[in-house]
Amino acid sequence: KAGQLIKQENIKIDLKKSKIIFEKGFEYTKYNLFTTTGRPANSNNGINYAALNKDDGTRSKYISRHPGGIIAEFDFDAYHLRLIAELIGMKQPEGSFHRYLGKLYFDTDTLTDEQYNDSKKISFQILYGGIPKEFLHIEYFQKTNDYIFRLWDIYISKGYIETPILKRRFYKRNFASFKYLFGC
Repeated sequence: KAGQLIKQENIKIDLKKSKIIFEKGFEYTKYNLFTTTGRPANSNNGINYAALNKDDGTRSKYISRHPGGIIAEFDFDAYHLRLIAELIGMKQPEGSFHRYLGKLYFDTDTLTDEQYNDSKKISFQILYGGIPKEFLHIEYFQKTNDYIFRLWDIYISKGYIETPILKRRFYKRNFASFKYLFGC
């Protein structure tokens, strides 16, 4: 009911502010299949079901509405890193991509659990925060950096870039803030 506050251990949802769809006691999620990255986003008013805590039982509250049904989640090791490796034409390492990069970050043949976890953090900080010069000696990041600059050249010369798979075009006019940031 509107105005009701739902509490489930670590989850609180104020139905006055929520856009969650409830029907016959079920909560339905929203999938956005048209994201700028082309990767579907599963969220509902700030709740990302895929990112719910795996260890505290939060996920166990979400079950299939079908008798005997299941909810499946597929988690690929270093999904973003592997997609980029395909785009830049780099042969992917056997096994864990995070472990491969971690060995390069820490200059070691074996990683501790802490180094492995740090490797994941470092990789995503670099991918989403920019590639610092001290990481350009790593082939993966050098090729990624080159790819980014090729895309910028295309963007500046044509006024748009195209997504590699769906061929969707993103035009300069859609990115007014880029003009401020990069002067293009």
